Amino acid sequence: MKYLLLCLMAINSQASLKDFVREYLGESNEVKQSKFSYDNQMLLTELEESKRPWTLAASSSFEDSTLETSPFSLNTGNQKSNTEAISLSKEFVWGGELSFTGTLYDLESSSNVKSYTQALTYSQDIGQNFFGRNDFLSSDIAKETEDYQKLKFDGTKSQSIVNLISDYLEVRRQKTLLSLQENAYKRSLKRLNLVKKQVRDGIKEKVDLYSSQTAHSFQTEVLDEKKATLANELRDLETRMERKVELSKIKPFSITKEDLKDIPSGEINSNLSVKAIKKKISYLNKELKKSDNTMFPSITLKGTYETNNYETLDNPVSDGTFGSDNNNKAVSLTISMPLGFQVEKNAYKRAKLTKMEAEYSQRLALVSVRNNILNYKRNIKRLDKNIASVANRYDLAKKTVREYNRLYNKGRASLDQVIRAEEDLINTETSFVEYKLARKKQYYGLLDIYGQLENYMSK
Repeated sequence: MKYLLLCLMAINSQASLKDFVREYLGESNEVKQSKFSYDNQMLLTELEESKRPWTLAASSSFEDSTLETSPFSLNTGNQKSNTEAISLSKEFVWGGELSFTGTLYDLESSSNVKSYTQALTYSQDIGQNFFGRNDFLSSDIAKETEDYQKLKFDGTKSQSIVNLISDYLEVRRQKTLLSLQENAYKRSLKRLNLVKKQVRDGIKEKVDLYSSQTAHSFQTEVLDEKKATLANELRDLETRMERKVELSKIKPFSITKEDLKDIPSGEINSNLSVKAIKKKISYLNKELKKSDNTMFPSITLKGTYETNNYETLDNPVSDGTFGSDNNNKAVSLTISMPLGFQVEKNAYKRAKLTKMEAEYSQRLALVSVRNNILNYKRNIKRLDKNIASVANRYDLAKKTVREYNRLYNKGRASLDQVIRAEEDLINTETSFVEYKLARKKQYYGLLDIYGQLENYMSK
């Protein structure tokens, strides 16, 4: 009963692969570092969406001048003046800009003139940025670039999980092989002790003792190598996890074919690299369209409504606001364009080449993903057959060792036959472990290529 409780405690203390992956995704600096590009793009998207705030500006100035003035000017020399101004402006994503200004001017002279001016101005781009078409494109580009960086981050994260799985499975592999080697070592030691006794009793010849000693020495060497290899693989896993890993928490492979999962199913278009490059092409198309729009004149239509009032005694503000009889309305059209559009043409060519490069990358990615899926599926099917075959060979190898040991003890088989049977068993066990390791790597690799690995590990 006590032994059973200890076994249950050991099982409960073991950590599954999913536990390692969840911890890795939450704590790993490697994952956090790979997220910087995505975080940076999120900030750029927010900047693009918030770069047109309402802007309030105020100014105050005092002037004391003794400069001569024009004989046609109302102002005389040796004058002092105060100017107070306030403005409120706002740019809009549709290419318009609205501004309101109010200016109070106080001239300290013999006439003590005061003036107040209000102006409301709206300008609209109807050329290159026709009703904000480039601004809307910039907003879409920023959002789609953010989506692209998120997909790239997901892809990098999935590949990091694949690397972690590989390190974890290598530790399981070496732990399993070490356990099997320890069993082989114990069998060789038991056989050596038996042969020693039989030689002393005159039942066996010394040559059997020499063969047993040689075989046991070899098993000792292999055991030391397995321990060293396991230690190295464990260090790699600890480097990946950025902490010490207790070997007891990792379960070795079982020499059975019962825990094989069905081949995953999915779509090529769900691959994270394919999705990322598809999103990249989408925003590059918008970049190209935006670049094409720049080969058009900048045309600005501007309208202004302005009022003012001059007073010598009273406050001019009340009669200088909007609605005053003193007003001015103006409309202007401004056209500006570079001759030849050479810079814009080169920028367009560059944007077109960038898009073409992405399209070629997409075609290559689709071919690569399609072939990888076929290879993964083909390999899994092949490994399933090999595992089924080696499972049968494993049972036969165990029976062969037992039978040769029985025959050897009766003097009906040679020690060489026993050792060869032992070697066949060890090779069969090793093949079993290698096939299961390869099968698991192919299984998780297929989940990765379908873009399902992180979700699978989070369940």
